Amino acid sequence: MAKPNGRNSGEIAPVGAVEESKRVKRWAPRRKTGCVTCRRRKVKCDEAKPICANCVATRRYCGGPYYQDSAQATDMIKDLAVVIPRLRETAPRSVRPTNHRGWEITPEGWDVVEAFEYLGLYTIPHSVAMDVMATRPATPVSLAAYPGCVNSESFLARVIADRIVWVSCCQRTALSPSTLHGTRDLWLKFHDLIQNHLRQLNYDLAHVEGDFLKYLMKKRIFERICDLMEAEHILCLGGWRAHFDGYFALLNMFGIPKCIPTENPVFVDMLRSMTVNAVIGNSVCRIDKQICSIYEFDDAELVNLFGQTCFSPFPCPKALFAEIAAINRLRLAASMCKIGAILPDANAVFERINSFDPATWKDTAEFEIPHTPEVVLVARIFQLAVSLYGVLSLGLECADASAPNWPDKTTATAEIIMLMQKTLKSPKCRAVMTWPSAVAGVAVADGPDATRNLILDILVRIDSDVLAYGIAAHTIERLQTFWLTKKTGWEDCWGDFYLLW
Repeated sequence: MAKPNGRNSGEIAPVGAVEESKRVKRWAPRRKTGCVTCRRRKVKCDEAKPICANCVATRRYCGGPYYQDSAQATDMIKDLAVVIPRLRETAPRSVRPTNHRGWEITPEGWDVVEAFEYLGLYTIPHSVAMDVMATRPATPVSLAAYPGCVNSESFLARVIADRIVWVSCCQRTALSPSTLHGTRDLWLKFHDLIQNHLRQLNYDLAHVEGDFLKYLMKKRIFERICDLMEAEHILCLGGWRAHFDGYFALLNMFGIPKCIPTENPVFVDMLRSMTVNAVIGNSVCRIDKQICSIYEFDDAELVNLFGQTCFSPFPCPKALFAEIAAINRLRLAASMCKIGAILPDANAVFERINSFDPATWKDTAEFEIPHTPEVVLVARIFQLAVSLYGVLSLGLECADASAPNWPDKTTATAEIIMLMQKTLKSPKCRAVMTWPSAVAGVAVADGPDATRNLILDILVRIDSDVLAYGIAAHTIERLQTFWLTKKTGWEDCWGDFYLLW
């Protein structure tokens, strides 16, 4: 015989018993458990607030736990439980709660709202929390920025790709729809968006009306290509390089490097991201694999684009970024002539690098910089990394010069390793060490195992972040392969062009 329940047998529970007892989560079909949606569908519900996990996974509206007769229900939930039935009788037919098939179909534009909500709740706060240059907390993304500023399909594809990476990183699974059931619906949605977007993009490019450049800016062609390239890259898909090259081909076709339209801030931000990616990507790839279109820009144009505001993924001082672009050009020139022909220009580059003072960077920058010790540390590490990049990539270790301005490789390597050890205590500093670690990794190729293990430790910690996109892991793979060859040359380490964020 079943044990009588106090609630069913009419017994009155002592005062305080309700507060002390905790509800046990049960199957949704039972009388008062689970949200309304899961109870109607007769599936298991975890009763998460404010939306249960099952409704999130199946993209359904979560009806909420309305426990009208429960002693644990709050006054607000009781009020809602009374209002909902009343709405069913008095509200206009278009807004009444319904049970008919298809009621959970999302309205047009709902995906965009969810994408902005995801950015505001997860991606942007996480990025700001890991930003060593952040001067204020994260601000929510305003939906007012949506109309006319982003293309819905390319924007959604980019956000969904970010979501897939986030889930895969948290669950430690590969970026593949066959390895994680929880992202299969996201992959299907992503591929549908990409196919529709490519079809529409090709149509827009083939049916130009009026002035070509004004048409491209009106249709947001550049922004859509950038979204598409980023989505493909972070999911390790193969088409990103072709879209990267196509972006710069369109830029150079219309002379945008010479006359950059500034009326669209979204275009300017994406243009800066693409150009900085091209400059830094060219530094860690073989000369014959570089993005040559970036050399259509003048170095002054690149520096102006980079230095307008702080570029959080690569917080390199503006003066040092200019020297990275200059060293890239010297690498290209050195591949076609003897080293002696570029020594005067190399000396001038290193003289400018040495004149930079990390301690006074915050006083000379064109944007606000937080007054923290981490900022000075990051600036000094980038200064040493740029110097080492110049020495290693130009082969200046054994160059014969009367009064060289470049530093001694051994001394600079020892100092940057010492400073990078300090970044282990600061997640914000460590998060931006991918490029300096790549440079230091080549410098320690003939060094002790302890220094190489430090570089690997930093890159592994960077790769553990949910928004690392596997870039640090790719850098680890290249460095380990390079170390096994026992070579020390810069060109021996790198292969195809790849992005560092």
